[in-house]
Amino acid sequence: MKRLLPRRKRNMLRIMFTNEEMKKTFTDWAATAQGMVAGFRAVYSKLVDDPWIEQLVNDLKDESDEFRLWWAQHNVKAEESRLKTIIHPSLGYLNFEETSFMVADHTSLRMSVFTPQAGTGTKEKIIQFLLSGQSEF
Repeated sequence: MKRLLPRRKRNMLRIMFTNEEMKKTFTDWAATAQGMVAGFRAVYSKLVDDPWIEQLVNDLKDESDEFRLWWAQHNVKAEESRLKTIIHPSLGYLNFEETSFMVADHTSLRMSVFTPQAGTGTKEKIIQFLLSGQSEF
């Protein structure tokens, strides 16, 4: 059985930069990770006084050479829909359109929706996987 991450480590930005398995999941991890940093920086100015956010940034700078480098570049990018290809351990390449949203009552929270990209077979792979009765996606 897999162990859950401690609550303070349940953050996609942290996971993206500190989990070696996550780095293998994306076909172009560096571009995806740089985009995450630039998107995070776009909302960072609204959160700069939040001690949790400051701790997250400081932890990531300590734990990840890539985050430290890209954070220092000060790139900013507004969130947008984009295509993502991930590599699933048993399903292989899966193609998604990712759309991110700010949670209305909590602008420090973001929700990302991954929609299988039409014509790629991703939807069919996921359905087959779920119908097979396997418990973990």
